[in-house]
Amino acid sequence: MRQEFADAEGLETMSDFAEYVAEGRPVKVAASDEFFTSAGNPEFEEVYGYTLTEDQKIRLAGGNTAATEKAVAEGTDGVNFGMAYGTDGALADLGLVILEDDLGAQIVYWPTPIVRESIVDEHPEIADLLEPVMASLGLEDLQQLNARIQVNGEPADAVARDYLVDGGFID
Repeated sequence: MRQEFADAEGLETMSDFAEYVAEGRPVKVAASDEFFTSAGNPEFEEVYGYTLTEDQKIRLAGGNTAATEKAVAEGTDGVNFGMAYGTDGALADLGLVILEDDLGAQIVYWPTPIVRESIVDEHPEIADLLEPVMASLGLEDLQQLNARIQVNGEPADAVARDYLVDGGFID
């Protein structure tokens, strides 16, 4: 949702959202059909105890969060909430914030290194070298890094290198 809307309504968590819905406040959620039917909202409704009516759902084709984020940012058709990934780079650029999943309804997709087993067998120190890098990547860091790529168009390898150098992980 938009930052100023979240601030004005005191919305920070999905529990806050559930209470907002239960109070009969204005709700229009932009998301993919998959989100509403199987990939997210059913679990949120079950865990948080709210139910969205069909007129509170704006179904957008595909799962492209850029479209849902734009709908929220612009308030298209009264949309005030939308499906997004918490690490999407455009969130801050559009003035959007995410609700904390305070009851853990959804799994979190944190980045993880993938290395061939034969390489790790030859260089077991890799795990120790990567651990502090991975531990340093918080939600806001990932949003900022992704924004540099998605919004600013910077090459991913340059963004990653900058992060590693600035963090003191490499020279």
